[in-house]
Amino acid sequence: MATLLEVAQLQQVQQLQQTALIKKNFVQLDPGVVLTLPPPVNVSPKVISQTPAQGSFVPRGSKVNLTLGNGRTLPATVVQGGLASWNTLTLGTLYDQNLAGDPLVDGLVAKFDQQGALSTSEQTLLQNTLSAKGVQFGSGTGSDINAALQSLVAARTFNGLGV
Repeated sequence: MATLLEVAQLQQVQQLQQTALIKKNFVQLDPGVVLTLPPPVNVSPKVISQTPAQGSFVPRGSKVNLTLGNGRTLPATVVQGGLASWNTLTLGTLYDQNLAGDPLVDGLVAKFDQQGALSTSEQTLLQNTLSAKGVQFGSGTGSDINAALQSLVAARTFNGLGV
């Protein structure tokens, strides 16, 4: 019968293998070694843009240009209407700093993504939570909570939880 530690190590190894971080030559961990893994990240490519646009009718056999990416390295500037103060960051960094391990922020962003809006109290809660993380807001376009939500929806979508 396996110990709890052995089961945890096996699950961690399986997680690593599934994310293609380990392909072969796995070394057996010594008892007592703690393996800390980064949060799971969706590395499957997603369509970033395409021409003709999604939903367009084209004759069978027509060429479609797709731009694919995993999103972690995309600059936040790709988000139309996103928070201007995040323009120097990548979507992966936005995800890691604001969504990963924060069920409150993740839940509010998911709700906004699904319903298209948050109540005033939810917006205030989100803004206060993000402010506590060092995010600065203003009142103009590109500096308010709606701009932050646009950026966070993109970060969530391209980093595994919005799929």
